[in-house]
Amino acid sequence: MKLFSTEPPPPPPLPPSEPTKVIGKAEIYESETKTTASSLFLNRNDKQSIRARFEVPIEQAGEKPKSVQMFYHSFSDNGFKHEDNHKVAIVLDDKDTIESEANLVMAACSPKKENEYNEVILSQPIAFADFEAMLKAKKVKIQFGETVFELTAEEIDGLRDLQRTLDK
Repeated sequence: MKLFSTEPPPPPPLPPSEPTKVIGKAEIYESETKTTASSLFLNRNDKQSIRARFEVPIEQAGEKPKSVQMFYHSFSDNGFKHEDNHKVAIVLDDKDTIESEANLVMAACSPKKENEYNEVILSQPIAFADFEAMLKAKKVKIQFGETVFELTAEEIDGLRDLQRTLDK
């Protein structure tokens, strides 16, 4: 006896493993339902990196996203640095501050290297208007927990590459 008259729908297709387009440091991944753009704009000594990312549903293609999220990835030889402090602060020109809590997505010891601790922190969504303000600032500092980065001109340009993915 069959309980269902039709087979269940197939699972959604996997996102492409290679970007469909690259603009500077930004990569664009397109699927049937959305376009995802991300930029690894900060990578310091292969120990700390920050990636900014946004998604736009396919029916809103060409429109600005509502928000951007940032992923902070940290490798440390001295234990976990961000277990208890997940605050994110973005300071623009030493005066305007965008603050939020963040989520510790992963905290693990590396299976490849003894005593290497690996943490990933995901920011709350940052309004796209605030992201655009970051791109206009002359000086940008990003703080994840106690770790503060003053972005270089090249790193800010890596963020601008993310915005450039919206240009036609």
